Amino acid sequence: PRVASIEEPASATEHTTPKRTLSSSDRQILLLRLAQAERIAAEAQEKFDTGLINQTDLQTAKDRVAIFKGELAGDAVKVLQLQLATAERHLEHVKQGLRSGLKTRTELDHAETQVAILKLELQRVRGP
Repeated sequence: PRVASIEEPASATEHTTPKRTLSSSDRQILLLRLAQAERIAAEAQEKFDTGLINQTDLQTAKDRVAIFKGELAGDAVKVLQLQLATAERHLEHVKQGLRSGLKTRTELDHAETQVAILKLELQRVRGP
């Protein structure tokens, strides 16, 4: 079976709201998501070591761990930078898949849109 939730980057609006303080329940939710992401990353590492997934999938899993850690720390810029890097890698993967007939123009459009949104969100969070 394929590693869950590393095929596509987190949605551009899923975890990008800049927050300096988290409520107790928000923190608990993020800790649960972090623990899950760490388990997925460990599984991805095992699969990578045996040749079942590629470097991009492994890095995406590791990035998700870093994203949740950034959210726990309240570092919106770091979170967006990681999400953007993940989205850009996914875009390249889709472009390669399109050339080989494994991906569609719709998937390409979606990946390009995600990258564009994250770039704008990063500009907004960084400020003028």
